[in-house]
Amino acid sequence: MKIIGALLARDEASPDRYLERSIRAALDLCDSVVVLDDGSTDETGKLAHDIDPKRVKVVAETDGAGFWGTDESTPRARLWELAVREAGDDGWILIFDADMQLLGISRDDLRSCCSTKVYNSWAMPLYDCWNDENLHRVDGYWIGWANPRVWLARAKPTPDFVPEWDDKAIHCGHLPHSYPIFAGVLPGLAAWRHMSYIKPEHRLDKAKQYMSLDKTLSEQEMAHAASITDLEPTLVPIPPEKVTRILCGIPIRKPPVVLNALMQTLAWQRFRDKVQLDFLFVPNFAESDPFYRDSMALLEDAKRDMPGNVTISTNITNPGNDYGDGAISRQWSKPAFERLAHIKNGIIQEALRGDYDYLFLLDADVFCDPFTVQSLLDSANHERYLANPRFVPPVVAGVYWTDWQWHYPDSTDRVHCGPQVWLRHPYKLDGRGWSETDFRNALVHRDRVQVWGLGACTLIPRGSLARGLSFDYVAELPPGPMSEGEDRHFCERASRLHISLFADAWPDIYHAYHAQEYDKIPEMIARLSRNGQKSAHFGDLVSARIEVLEPVTDQFGRVFNLEPEWVRGRLGSMDVLPQIEEALGQMSVGDSRVIRVHYPSNYILPQLSLQTRLIRLSLFDAKPFGLPPTIDREFFVGGASGRKIDTTTMTQEQLEEITDDGNPAD
Repeated sequence: MKIIGALLARDEASPDRYLERSIRAALDLCDSVVVLDDGSTDETGKLAHDIDPKRVKVVAETDGAGFWGTDESTPRARLWELAVREAGDDGWILIFDADMQLLGISRDDLRSCCSTKVYNSWAMPLYDCWNDENLHRVDGYWIGWANPRVWLARAKPTPDFVPEWDDKAIHCGHLPHSYPIFAGVLPGLAAWRHMSYIKPEHRLDKAKQYMSLDKTLSEQEMAHAASITDLEPTLVPIPPEKVTRILCGIPIRKPPVVLNALMQTLAWQRFRDKVQLDFLFVPNFAESDPFYRDSMALLEDAKRDMPGNVTISTNITNPGNDYGDGAISRQWSKPAFERLAHIKNGIIQEALRGDYDYLFLLDADVFCDPFTVQSLLDSANHERYLANPRFVPPVVAGVYWTDWQWHYPDSTDRVHCGPQVWLRHPYKLDGRGWSETDFRNALVHRDRVQVWGLGACTLIPRGSLARGLSFDYVAELPPGPMSEGEDRHFCERASRLHISLFADAWPDIYHAYHAQEYDKIPEMIARLSRNGQKSAHFGDLVSARIEVLEPVTDQFGRVFNLEPEWVRGRLGSMDVLPQIEEALGQMSVGDSRVIRVHYPSNYILPQLSLQTRLIRLSLFDAKPFGLPPTIDREFFVGGASGRKIDTTTMTQEQLEEITDDGNPAD
């Protein structure tokens, strides 16, 4: 199978043009390139040929006359004919202009996409770059970024295909109008960088060219051409160059031993793409707090030591008597909840005023591993947001486990630790199709799960905040523990606004909930710091996403695309096809790969049974096998097999009988 680049060019040899760059980029992806020189009066043909005489074929047939503006369909038809001849019966044609560069896809992945048995063509977005090759225009008629068009097509979609072309002087289309398009969209951030409008002088020339063709352009085409000279177009970075801005907002009333650990875990957050993480600390100390001055001094030091911009708001005075540590758990009051809701709503307003892409709300005693925020971005499908800012990602919380009640050494009560995410208000871990055991088990195994309650480690997209998501009280919730808590009302408001909430159980996160456990903080920080492998090995935990790139058909003959699937597990024993697991073992963290997967007859989804499909596999993270902090104390793990026994599923008598045979998780 060959992939042939096809280029129609005219007068592109000037040093300030992009012909050589475009052809070299195409050669990185294609087997060869066919160039039809449309009557150039300069050395366009020679320049194109000299780039790679063996792989660039130049044809010039108009001897300086050219068809531009009079009959574009004739050279387009001729270019198609030449490319088909080079591609052969099973080849593909990548059509491009002399000012276009395909980004975001490798040669191997493009070739894999062309092995499709379902589609006959692939579409991709186009970024009309303006003033800078890393900025593109998004207003008015400039919608190529939001509406992928077909530029890559099978040379012969059917054995008897006859190409027919619109008889138009311009804009006749770069594919025959008779082409029976059934197209997919190239995966990931694959898109064209269109460089024609970068320089003001080139834009002016373009506008003059198009306006001189007023009799051949439609009313919409004329309006589009006229907008080329707009003085204040809306420009945004192209996705690979976009800097994602996140505001981390934290209400704070903790002693230095906690704040030192917090600052360390915030400073070590790592990202694959371009991310700016800024911080807003909102002090909420009582003047009677013995650590007030030391903690405030530490916050001031953060302005100097922390990466990103650090803002410290004025201390919102806490009366000191409406919240605190009780004998076995914290004691809350409604005024304390209301104060926190007020603080968090203020943080939301700062995120909106600062035009941040996301707000990361964190409690001051929650310590995250270095890839927590990146994991939340992955779970929120941030890549889709990069490609299309109109997409609003879901709200996602990193999951941590907490002993909500302190266990005194002589206590006979057994209260299991729990996650800070839930399914029913005010704090129920069953319902919505889940038993409590199954829900807890899914979180222990680090799944990505839709929930109806979350908090304290939450990534919220700007789109949700703009829709009115806040901590304002909405109504009385079912009575129970913490039923007046501001997080409960935040989640209820999200439900009423039809905003999805997800729990991401992949990160390792520690909640320093009880003052009696503060002496364990150094040990936990050391544990959290160990994550950060470059690849996955047998027995490691991996976090990945599977995107089926080709559609499936249900029992009623309806064609549809499957949603991406997040998979987490231990390499070598994952609940995925062996082909997928083998590929994960060969990838580097952060990489994506397009592969063909063969689904067996007993596959769980009948739509894929005995089917072969292209998938895009992304390896987000890998780390040594282990259980999340705190919940690890409630499991026995077999030293030989690694199999886990959940102590919450057995009686105390059973546990005592098997204790001698099991090994607590490290």
